[in-house]
Amino acid sequence: MEAEQQWRMSVNLARGRSAFPDEVIRRICQWMPTQRDINDLALVSRQFRRVANAVLWEKPVFHNAEAFVKFFASITDHADLRLRVQHLTLCRPDVAFASNGSAASFYSTDDTHTDKTMADAEHAFLFLPLSFANSERHNHMQQTDLADPHNILSLAQTCERLRFLRIYGWNMTRRDLDQLADHCSELQVLHIIGSDAQVWSGRHAPMPRLLPRLTGLVLDGTCYLRHEKVSETIATSCYSLSKLQLSLAEVTNANILWTLTNHPDRVITNLCDFVLTDAQPLVDDHVDRVVRAFPHLRRLCLEGSTRLTVDAVRSVVIHCRKIEHLEIRQAANTPLHMPYSTPDWALKRPAATLNTLLLDHVPLDDAAADNISRYCPALRKIGLRAIGDQLSPELLTRLITSYPFLRHLSVSHTPALDADVLSQLPTERMFTLFIENAGPLDVDDVYALCCRATPDLRCVVLDGYPALAPMADYGKRSNTAHSRIILDEQAMDAIKESPDFKILPEDRTVTGYQLDLLAKEIQMPLNQLVELLDSLPMAPDTPYSSRRSSEGKLVKKKKKKRRDKKKGRNLIFSTPPFF
Repeated sequence: MEAEQQWRMSVNLARGRSAFPDEVIRRICQWMPTQRDINDLALVSRQFRRVANAVLWEKPVFHNAEAFVKFFASITDHADLRLRVQHLTLCRPDVAFASNGSAASFYSTDDTHTDKTMADAEHAFLFLPLSFANSERHNHMQQTDLADPHNILSLAQTCERLRFLRIYGWNMTRRDLDQLADHCSELQVLHIIGSDAQVWSGRHAPMPRLLPRLTGLVLDGTCYLRHEKVSETIATSCYSLSKLQLSLAEVTNANILWTLTNHPDRVITNLCDFVLTDAQPLVDDHVDRVVRAFPHLRRLCLEGSTRLTVDAVRSVVIHCRKIEHLEIRQAANTPLHMPYSTPDWALKRPAATLNTLLLDHVPLDDAAADNISRYCPALRKIGLRAIGDQLSPELLTRLITSYPFLRHLSVSHTPALDADVLSQLPTERMFTLFIENAGPLDVDDVYALCCRATPDLRCVVLDGYPALAPMADYGKRSNTAHSRIILDEQAMDAIKESPDFKILPEDRTVTGYQLDLLAKEIQMPLNQLVELLDSLPMAPDTPYSSRRSSEGKLVKKKKKKRRDKKKGRNLIFSTPPFF
C-alpha cells in the first residue's frame, strides 16, 4: 500500500501546447524551400500558424505582379505588418534568393510548389548565375514601376525595419541613394542591380552614411568601378563589410583592385564573401594578391576572366585556410592549353574546409587533377565545364571517386567522362548528377547507372545525347532545353524495372549436373526446376520498342494523375494575403 500511495500525485501538464519552442519552429520554417511549404506548416496548430506567419512576413516573395499589389495594400492598411518585413526584393521574381543575398540553389517562376532538385535540373544546378544586370530578363524592367525611384523610396520608408534590400539602380540618382540611407536605419545588406554611370563617376561615392553600417554590398552593374574613388571609399568606409560583389566590366587595368587590398587606410579586414564579375583583366598574380589581402575568405567567385590557370586554385588553397566555396568561371573564348607554373603543388597542409569547387573553362590536365584530389579532400560539390581534352579518364575517375562525401557532380563538355567513368561513379552517396555533352554514352550505360542508384540519388540530368531519347518517356523533358532529359527517383526506378533496357546474357548450354547443383543452391526440387524452365518462353512475345512506348505512357499517366490530385487539394491559406 505504501508503494501505491507514492504514485498517487498530482501532475499538472499544460494541455494543448506544442512541445516545440517558438525558436525551433522558426528554424524549421526558415529551412522550408518555398512559401507553400511554410503555409502548409502553418496548418499544424495555432502556435505553428503564429510563428509561420511571422516568418512569411519577414521575407515576402512575390511570384507575380498581383501578389506584389496585395502586399503593398496590406502594409499600407496595417502598420503592424510593415514592421515585420526585414527582407525585401523589389526585382523581377525569376530567381529565389537566399537570406544572405546570394542566389539560392533553386529557381521558381510561378506560384506552384516546385521541387528544389527538379527546379535545379532546369539549369546546370551548380553553375547558377552570379550577375543579373546584363540579363535580358532584368534589362526589360528599367521602365517599370519596380525600377521607379519614388516607389523604391516609398517602400523603404514604409518598411523601416529592413535588414536586406534588393533594388534596381538604373534610375536611382545620388540624391535617391542618400535618401535610401536615411530611410533604412537598420539596413545591413544592399544589392543594387544596374547602375547609372553619372552617379558613380564623381569624386565621392554615394551613401557615405550607409556604407559603414553594411555587412553586405552587391554592386551588380557595369559602371561602379569606373572611378578609383569608388573602390577607395569602399576600402576606407565599410568597417563591417563581410560580403562584397563588384564588376570589372569597364576596368582596363585590374590594378584598381590594389585600392581595396593595399590602401593604407583600408578597414576591410573580415571579408568572407568576395565576388568579381566581368573580370577579364585578371591573371593569376591578381588572384594571389587578393587572397593574401583577405585570408578569411570563405567564398570566392571569379567570373569572366580569360587568363586564369589552375595556379589560382593553388593560391586560394595556400592563403585562405577557411575557404569553403571556390568558383572560377572564365569566358567561352578562353584558350584551353594555357601552361601553368607549378605542376606539383607540394603544400604543407590540405584545404580541409573546401567543400565546393566549380571550374568553368579552366584547363585541367592529369597533374592538376591529381593535385586537387590530394589537397582538396573534403569536396562535396564538384562542377567541371569545358576543362579541355588534356585530362585522361583515369585521372577523372580518381578525382571523382576519391571523395567520401561527394554529393553533387556536374560535368559539361568534358570528353574524359565516358562509359567507364560513369560506371565507377559513387552513386551510393550522391544526390544529384548533371552530364552535358561529355564523352560517348548509350542507353546501356544509363540503365546500369539506374540499377546502381540508391534512394539518395534524387536527380540525374542528361543533355546532348540523342541516343538516350527512349528514356525520355520515363523521365521528363526540360522546359528550357529540349535535348535535356531529367530523371527523378520514380523515373530511375521505372527504367530499372522495365524489360526494355535489360541487358540479356548470351545463350548458354546447361548440363544436367549443373541443373542439379542449381536446384540445391536455390533449395528447389530438381523436377520443379526443370518444369519451370520448360514453361518459360524462349524469346519475348513483343519487341522492345513497343513495350518501351507503352511503359513510358503508363509512367506519364501516373505522374499526371498525381499532379492533378495535388492541384485539386483544398488548402486553407493563412495570411499574408500576397501569398
